[in-house]
Amino acid sequence: AEQTPSTWQDKWDAWRYFAMLANPRTHIRNILGNTVFVPARMMKNGAVTLAERAVSPEERTQAFLTKADRPLREFAEQNFETVKDSLTSTGKMNPSTLINELRPVYTSKAFAWLEKLRKLNNRALEAEDLFFLKRAYVSSMAKAMKARGLDADFLQSGTREATKQLRALEKLAAREALEATYRDASSTASALNR
Repeated sequence: AEQTPSTWQDKWDAWRYFAMLANPRTHIRNILGNTVFVPARMMKNGAVTLAERAVSPEERTQAFLTKADRPLREFAEQNFETVKDSLTSTGKMNPSTLINELRPVYTSKAFAWLEKLRKLNNRALEAEDLFFLKRAYVSSMAKAMKARGLDADFLQSGTREATKQLRALEKLAAREALEATYRDASSTASALNR
């Protein structure tokens, strides 16, 4: 990342994004948007839980959690740490994104302050999303585990069936978490990007 030079276009784009995303309103909207969506997601999940009583347990995705289900949440929290990089599009799962995040754009001493602010703002936005992303992932995985009658011991057993079930739970929880934090891919977003 340190060896990748930044062009004038990179500097211009970094300035545009910084100017837009460092605005306090952006952070407030990000946090409020994620917060407001929590009750809506809870209502949807409650309705799905009731509707899924008509399908077989292996197809269920939702259940009501109680204090007794703490081990399911703990397992889901541990699992989140193993998939966090792929969910946030960083780490070894997406090296080009990580390189762009770590790469210094403003390398002159005169603009070292701007580079620090730019990276600080990016980390703040990521931390805001990560808080909600983790909560949604853990909740979705724990609910699906309960709905399907799975426990941590079985999922950690390493059998082919356990691995298959774990991958299905991870995929489900990831989709729910990405939707909850507005990170899911959509045809509209893809069209706008093009």
